[in-house]
Amino acid sequence: MGILPLNDWMIVEEVKEEEKSKGGIVLVPEITKMKPLVKRGKVLMISDDIFIKLRREKKELKFEVGDIVYFHKDIGIPLHATADNKEFLMKYESVMGKGIDNE
Repeated sequence: MGILPLNDWMIVEEVKEEEKSKGGIVLVPEITKMKPLVKRGKVLMISDDIFIKLRREKKELKFEVGDIVYFHKDIGIPLHATADNKEFLMKYESVMGKGIDNE
């Protein structure tokens, strides 16, 4: 059974960054014991209510489904966690930033 976010909630999947050498070997930094304050995630689903609210306030959507966003490590309610990924239910306003392409 899935979940459909309502009101101003959305679902984000945490994205882990891996550093690789030129040969493709995953590098593990010495500071792995320290957890970062900001997490990175991919937007999976946004409540329809957010679109209605923003349209009423004549504001634009800051990000869309599929975008990479940044949020504080303590934000979000864990929904589904496996060894490979974690999904969170979080407020639209909780997003601190959006990933941009530097190319």
